Formats: sequence, structure tokens, C-alpha cells
Amino acid sequence: MRTFLKDVYRIWKLNGISLFLFELIYRIATSAVIMNLTDWFISISLKQQKYSYLTAENYVKFICHPLTLILLAVILLCMALMVLLEISAVFWCIQCSMLNEKTYVPGIIKNGITNSLLFIRYHPVFWSVYMLGTMPFLGLHFIIWEIANVKILEFTALQIYKFFPKTWLLVLLCVIIMTGSVIITFSLPYCITENRRIRLGIKMAAVRLRRHFGKSVAGVVLMQVLVLVVTAAAYLMAVALIVVVIIIFMKPSFRISGVLTYGNGAKSVIGLFAGSAGVIYGLLAVGGIYLPRRGKQYLKRISQKNRGKYRVFRRRAAAYLVTVLLIAAEAGGILYMNLARGNVNNMVLSSFSVTAHRGGALMAPENTMSAMEYAVESMSDYAEIDVQETKDDILVLLHDNNLKRTTGLNANVWDMTYQEVAQLDAGVKFNKRFLGEKVPTLDDIIKYSKGKIRLNIEVKSNGHNKNIVSKVIKCIEDNDFEDQCVLTSMNYSFLKQAKELNPDIKTGYIMTMTYGSIKDIECADLFSVKHTYVTRWFVKEAHACGKEVHAWTVNYPGDVQRMITYGADGVITDDPALVHRIYLGEEDKKTGFWGLMKYAVK
Repeated sequence: MRTFLKDVYRIWKLNGISLFLFELIYRIATSAVIMNLTDWFISISLKQQKYSYLTAENYVKFICHPLTLILLAVILLCMALMVLLEISAVFWCIQCSMLNEKTYVPGIIKNGITNSLLFIRYHPVFWSVYMLGTMPFLGLHFIIWEIANVKILEFTALQIYKFFPKTWLLVLLCVIIMTGSVIITFSLPYCITENRRIRLGIKMAAVRLRRHFGKSVAGVVLMQVLVLVVTAAAYLMAVALIVVVIIIFMKPSFRISGVLTYGNGAKSVIGLFAGSAGVIYGLLAVGGIYLPRRGKQYLKRISQKNRGKYRVFRRRAAAYLVTVLLIAAEAGGILYMNLARGNVNNMVLSSFSVTAHRGGALMAPENTMSAMEYAVESMSDYAEIDVQETKDDILVLLHDNNLKRTTGLNANVWDMTYQEVAQLDAGVKFNKRFLGEKVPTLDDIIKYSKGKIRLNIEVKSNGHNKNIVSKVIKCIEDNDFEDQCVLTSMNYSFLKQAKELNPDIKTGYIMTMTYGSIKDIECADLFSVKHTYVTRWFVKEAHACGKEVHAWTVNYPGDVQRMITYGADGVITDDPALVHRIYLGEEDKKTGFWGLMKYAVK
């Protein structure tokens, strides 16, 4: 192990700075390309499939559509090409270090491109699949970071998890994929440096791993663990510095907002570096095991064969100039994109509404009269309630299709008459204090709420209530409650029906994802979005269309403050009192260093 670490250090010592600068330039450029390409392709596919927006309801159909699959294949092909160029460039740099030759960023890029084209020429059919096979292992840090920060990937990962009936099957599949990726990664020197056939390279790597399994895997794992530790330490140090600067220079009422804003920026930058470091040190470990054992003369012969004409880039001044120009061009591009998006630092809101989730589910049984009383007492602006329909067409408050969770009776609401539902106890499961609490009707709740609190009436779609919208509208009109409510639903056709029946009633589209264009969603006056998918850019786009954005379900102080910082018009929460304290700045004033650190790392 000592010899291995010495070889890795020798490789890094000579060309480490050049390798770091190359990764910095390359990662920023490729990340921007992939992200913009993905957004563009999603928009194209949504338009072709006549979807305005990607939601949880149309997600599976969207993903399985032939056009989406074709565009996904194009993205994967682009990613494979970028991975190939990166690996070729890094191996070139490692090779130069082993031969005690100095190289610079332009030379790394040029020879990376040259060797990549050479590899594609030798392997015209399977090169892309082979390159993608390295990603689970080499790109592990980056993949984890992407899934945690790119919401559509997080949603996809959750769908994949739900698809497997047993967790151990998913774990087994991950182990198999990772094992294959390790073998492919160890075959890279044979296939990239020596231009051997992919099948032969994998076979040689498998033989080497069998003979030196402990040392080989231990070396690579050690490098990846080192990257993880250094990345975590760098992130904590960056966040601590941000918190200290904010405490010194920002007013108490803006500190949490500042920590969330700049902390997210630090998370993005550190995540990008973690991905780069994972690839570099993974390849350094593989190179440290492979290259010293091939012999210097052998490496020199291979190097001369694949070198290409790059002498001009070995001149230090020219190399530095080109590197500076590349970094300046990227910085200019990033600045331009941010300016093009406009100024979205909406730190102060003219209005911000607080909605008690399911009436007041924190302090009382959800969707009950007691919950409504708590919503009024907590001075909430709205109470969010869920409306279903019984077998005899009575509108009642119920979130689930089944009554078991709230009342203990395992029966679907559409199979029960209201007289049967009225006999159930909707409070005792929450707390014995609420023994005898009934499932109320929508009419009862509207009559209680009039003049006390506005209602966010979510109309549930369960396949058994096609005419429920007209009944809800009639109930609202009969109680002269049009100006004191908003009708919301995940079913967009329900909103269309509502606007046709009474255009004056405010409507809201409940969304779980924020991908697509909201310009064509004309029948929604506001968007009720899962808080993890609310971004500055979405809020800005909605406001440009004259629409409000309300985030659900927001219970953590950091998430509340993030919604305020992003300019959301309100939040739906189980804890209205907490939201009021944060909005008034009371939480900010008593939050010290460690409290702000918790906000930042959440």
C-alpha cells in the first residue's frame, strides 16, 4: 500500500495543478451543456406529447413515450462522449507524469480529444456502452449529488425504488452493477492507453483483480473515501465561513435567507468538485496500480504512438494564456446566463399567506371541525381541506380514499353512505381528547368558516366522482363563499370544469414537479407545488404569468425561510405558528452560529 500511495503522489505532484484546472474547466462546461440539453429535450418531448407540464400523474407515460426514449438515448450518448474525453485526458496526464513530463491544460484537452477519437475508431459500436459502464463507480459522488439536487432525478430514483417489491432485490442489482463498473474501470488503461479491444481489456482487468483483488480494490476505495472526507470537510468549512460572514455583515432578519442562498451555492460548487475529485482520484488509483507495472519503456512507446502534435502547448506562456482565456470564457457565459434570467433576489414580499394543512393536522385530527377551530385560532389565512364524495353524493372532508387511517374502518368512501360515515369516530385515533369527533360535510365547514377563515378546497380525484366539481361549486355558491375560497386539484380537467361553471372562483393546480411551461395552464390562478420542487426560476416564471405559488407541506424552519427567500406567495403547513414566527423575523433574531449551521447543511 505504501508503494501504491507513493506512485499516486508522484503522478499528482508533477501535473496535479494542470489536472485540477482541466477538471474545473471541463466539469463546468459539460454540466452546463448536459443540464441545458436535458431541459431542452424535456420541453420538446412535452410539447410533442401535448403536455403543458410534467407531473407525477403523466410522468410514466412521458418517460415511456418513444420520443422521450430517443432523446434520452441522445443525452446518454453525449454523456458517454464527455466521459470518454475526460477519461482519455486524465489518463494522458497520468501517463505524462509517469514519464516525468510536464503537461498543461491545452495539451491535456487536445490529446484527450485525439485519444477519444482514436478509441471511437477502434470501437465504433460498443464505445458508448463501455463508457457509461464506468459511471456507477467513477461517478458515484457526482451521481449521488445529482440525485439529491436535481429533483426529476430524485423523483425517478424514488419511482425505481417503489418498482422493486423487495429492497434486497434492488440492493443486489446495485451490487451487480457496481461490480461490473469496477471491472470496466480497471480495464480502462488497457483499452484507452494501449488501444486493446474492449473484451480483451475487460478480461485482462478481471485477471488482475483476481490476482491482486485486496490491494487493487483497497487502493481505489481508499481514494474514494478520501474524496468523501475531504469534500465533507471542505463543505463544512465553506458553510462555517459563510455563516461567520453573514453574522458579521447581515441584519438578523436576513441571516437565515442569506445562509440558505449562499449555502446552496456552496453546496453546488462543492458537489461539482466532489464529482471531479471522484473521477480524478479513482483514475489515479487505477493508474497507480497499472502504469508502474507496465514499465517506463513500454509507456514511452505507447505515449509516442498516441501523442499527436501538441508541442506548441508545452510552452508554458502559451498554455497559461489559453487556460486563462478558457476560464474567462466560462465565467462570461455563466454571468450572461444569470443576467439573462434576470434579478430574482426577492427577499421581501408584499404578502405571504399561511395555510393550515388539512385544517390543522398538527394539533387536531385532520379534516375535522376541531382542526378548523385550530386553524382559526392560529390566525392562518387559509385552511386546506380535502373533499370526497360518499355513495349517496354527500361531500365530506377526507384525504384518503379509504377511511381506515383516520377512522379505523377499512372501507372506501364511495362505498359508504353519509349516514354510515357519520357514525364513525374521526378523532380518537389522533388523541383520546377528540373522542367522538365526526367526519364533517363540506357544507358544515363552509358555514363555520364564513367570515373567519378562507378555504383551500382540494377536490380529490378517485375515479368514482366525475361530477364532484359541479357539486362543490354549487355548495360554494349556495353559501355565497366564492370570494373566500380557492378550488384546487391535481386533476387539471377538474379546474377546467370549475372555470366553465363559475369563472370567478379562484383555482389552483396542485403539482409535484416543476418541469415544462406553465404559460398554457390557463385554468389555474395559482400553483400549489411540493416545496422541494419550488425554485427561484419557477416562482419568477409563475409571477410573470400573473400566477401565485404556494408550497406544500412546509414544516421545517429552513424550508419556510427558503420559500420566503424564493418569493413564494405562501406555504401550506402543519405548524402555522412556526411560519408566522419565521415570517415576522422572530426566529432569525434568536438564531446563533450553530442554528444557522443547521439551516445551511439541511
